[in-house]
Amino acid sequence: MTYKKILALLLALMMMLTVTACKKASSDKTQETLPATADEVTPDETTSPLATTVPPETTVPATTAPPEVESVSYTVQRKSSNIYSSSDDELRHEQYYDLVVLLGDSDEESAINSLIWSDYQDRKDQFYDKCDLCASGNQPHIKFTCTFSGQVTNNSNGVFSVKHQLDWYAGGVYNVGNYGMVFDLNTGKELSLSELTGLNLTGVRDLVWRNIQYYQGGLYGDAYSVLSGFGWDDYEYYVEDNQVVIVFSEYQLTYGAGTPPTVYTGIFVD
Repeated sequence: MTYKKILALLLALMMMLTVTACKKASSDKTQETLPATADEVTPDETTSPLATTVPPETTVPATTAPPEVESVSYTVQRKSSNIYSSSDDELRHEQYYDLVVLLGDSDEESAINSLIWSDYQDRKDQFYDKCDLCASGNQPHIKFTCTFSGQVTNNSNGVFSVKHQLDWYAGGVYNVGNYGMVFDLNTGKELSLSELTGLNLTGVRDLVWRNIQYYQGGLYGDAYSVLSGFGWDDYEYYVEDNQVVIVFSEYQLTYGAGTPPTVYTGIFVD
């Protein structure tokens, strides 16, 4: 092989190595300078009070130390104050209250009995007199109703709860409503909605709104603005099978909406 051919081969080999090195360097530089791809973030729809595509999430319960008293013995006594016609002894006005009585004699149980008894007296003063006045009017064909049927909905984990249903009829629209009472068996005191849920008023409002929107759609379309004006005293609630339940009256959220909504919050006491 001549000297010129050898020199030409060496030059060709050097050029090939140079090109390869440049390509590798360019590739390495590209890999180093590409921006890292962030994981896509999906908004959590449950954080919006207007969400309608997802059910209310189960909230972590506000737990406390294990209670010393888990449950109690009780009885339900129907306190009737019916009114009958003096002429034919026909029932003219049905009225009663199912009084729940705890059977123990501890200070805590006595305190709870006293609170339930006070509720009974308040309901009599508020509704019974009004119904009595209607029943004594000039409508002998109408049987008036004012009843508070009651049941114990929770008696475990140191929480005792009573739910009452009010049925009231005085010649116009038949009214139905629910309300409850919740007690701490270890203190004898009523438990507030704030204590049971661990939420502030805004949190309760948004939880109720999500529930209503998901399960009842547009029936209560204006409820959010109404709920925005609620204070703690505007909410009725009880505990059923360790779950906090919020209830409303017929006309509380919107005029003439029909059956009042019952909100199962997904918040449990355990």
